[in-house]
Amino acid sequence: MQQLATMLWHSGDAPDLSDAFWVGLQASWFTAHGETVLAPLLDAGHDVIVDGWIYKFCSKLLLQGYTQPILDVIFQRIRVPDTVVLLSADPAALYDRGRQFRPAELGMHAGYGELNRETFVDYQRAGLEHMRAYADRYQWPVLALSPTATPAESAAQVRQVITALDDSPPDHPAAQTEI
Repeated sequence: MQQLATMLWHSGDAPDLSDAFWVGLQASWFTAHGETVLAPLLDAGHDVIVDGWIYKFCSKLLLQGYTQPILDVIFQRIRVPDTVVLLSADPAALYDRGRQFRPAELGMHAGYGELNRETFVDYQRAGLEHMRAYADRYQWPVLALSPTATPAESAAQVRQVITALDDSPPDHPAAQTEI
């Protein structure tokens, strides 16, 4: 997992490698993480919360010209969550917080020329629209987070949604999402 992490997040977003390389590497990461990290925890009876999973990545790949049927094949054997909660926030407000973003987050792989605030906002908004489409399709709860909320306030909002999901009857769409 460490070697995969190094390649994925500490490689400098090498522009000399094709999308096919990065897609295969992401599929490898999610497979390894699902089998070596999640499976033992779930088998031991723990609830597990992860950030992003395959959906965020797939939403970006759709912007790069991949189609959903192709993504379904690439990621078909990767463990999927029982439930997904889409956290949404205004990309412009996120950018304006002053955090340093990786070129991939600015739209490098989606064909943007100059990478800046404008490309970040456009790329992230387009990706969020794909995520909203997934949420509609799979009936995920969507939680809009305020850019002015403190981390504690945002965590409290997320906790409320998760608690409500935990209390959902087993046949409620929020209790189990099948993909």
